[in-house]
Amino acid sequence: MWYHFDPTTVQIESTTAKALVLDKHVSVRNKLTEINYHFVKAALQRKVIIMKDVKSADNTDDILTKAVEIPTTLHLSREMRLIRD
Repeated sequence: MWYHFDPTTVQIESTTAKALVLDKHVSVRNKLTEINYHFVKAALQRKVIIMKDVKSADNTDDILTKAVEIPTTLHLSREMRLIRD
């Protein structure tokens, strides 16, 4: 039985990370990166995921991974629909 899922959109702000996946000439430095690189590259080729460029100011991951100011936290929380206006 096959299921159809829409591809997952991965927002990416790092041009280096994007180049690592898309450009075969970028070197892979360690084993963990190599495994993740091949997993993401294969998922992109199978169209399971798609990459979307995102500006740093609109990167919702920042509120989970960085210390950001309150206005930024509120803006990104609204973008993630964690809070309402």
